[in-house]
Amino acid sequence: MADNRSKKIKFALYLKNNEEVRSKSDFKKHFDMTAIIGYLFDGKLLQWMRVHDYPNATCRAVDELVKNYNRKTMLLKNLSPENEKIFTRKVTSEICKIFEIDESEIGGIESIEQIIKSSNKEYDIIQVAAFEDEGEEEEILQYVNQIVRTQEELDEVITRLKSQKKAGKYKIIYLLNKGTPYELHKEDVFDTSIRFVGINRQSSTKDVTKIRIVQTNYEGKIELLKEEEVKKPENRDKFSNLERVGKL
Repeated sequence: MADNRSKKIKFALYLKNNEEVRSKSDFKKHFDMTAIIGYLFDGKLLQWMRVHDYPNATCRAVDELVKNYNRKTMLLKNLSPENEKIFTRKVTSEICKIFEIDESEIGGIESIEQIIKSSNKEYDIIQVAAFEDEGEEEEILQYVNQIVRTQEELDEVITRLKSQKKAGKYKIIYLLNKGTPYELHKEDVFDTSIRFVGINRQSSTKDVTKIRIVQTNYEGKIELLKEEEVKKPENRDKFSNLERVGKL
C-alpha cells in the first residue's frame, strides 16, 4: 500500500490580498513577493510547483535559489543589515526572472530573514497541536491558513472566508486551544457557511477549545449569549456548525 505522504496534494497558496491561488494563471495574477518568499523558504512553493507541473528546470532554479541563499548566510553567520539587503535584492530579482514578473512592479522587500520568521506558522503548529495521527495532521495542515491561535487570527480568517464563495472544507476554521475562550459573533456562527473545529494542544489534551458566542444589542453593546466547548466531530468528513440553542 502506498505511503499517504507520497500523494500529491494540491493545496492552495494565499497571495495578494489573501487570494486563494490554485493555478499558474492565478499565481501570476495575484503575485505577492512577500508571501512567495515565505512559501519559498518553508518548502511549500517548490512543493506547489511540482504538483502543478512546472517544468523541471524551473523547479531546479527555485531549489538552487534557496540553497545558494542558505549557503551565503551560513558562511557569514552574523548577517549585517547591508548584506541582508543585498542578498534579499538578489533573491527577489531571481524570483522575478524565474516567474517572468516585471521587477519594476514589485515593492521593496527589506529582509528575507524577517519574512522567514513570520512564515513558520506550520512548523509552530506541528510542535504544539495534538493530532491523532499523520493522516489527520496532513489533512488539516492543507488548510494551515485556516488554523488560528489567537483572537486576532480568528477575526482575520473569518473576514477572509466570508468574502469567498467556496464552501466545504474551504470554509472550516480550526481553533487551536489557547486556554481562554475565543469570541464568535452570533451571525458568523449561524448566518454563514463557516464551520468551527477545535484542536487540542499536546500539553493539554484533557482540555478542549472553548468559545463565547456574543451579539451586539440594540444599544450597541456586546452581550454574551452562550459559552461552550468546540469538540472534534466524530465523522471527520462531516463538519457541522454549532447547533442553535435557547433563544439563539
